[in-house]
Amino acid sequence: MNWRRIHTGDDETHRKEWLGGRGLYKIVWRDEAFGVAVPPAFQIMCSKKIDGHEFWELVDRAKPLKRTLKAAKRACENHATAAQMDRK
Repeated sequence: MNWRRIHTGDDETHRKEWLGGRGLYKIVWRDEAFGVAVPPAFQIMCSKKIDGHEFWELVDRAKPLKRTLKAAKRACENHATAAQMDRK
């Protein structure tokens, strides 16, 4: 899965984003939430389209945070593989 870093209007020192899988997956790194310092971690989300509207949903609700970018990318690839297997 190819990943590209995207730049948002947010403060780059506290929030960074990557898009992958033709825009179907997003990884967000943050070390601050609502102005409060939190442990640095990556959140993994996948895109869902319902009635023409796009929503971002957490990939793994049981353990939504990953410590490294490599682990986050691996979780996205596992989710994509499982989704392909479900379609067959």
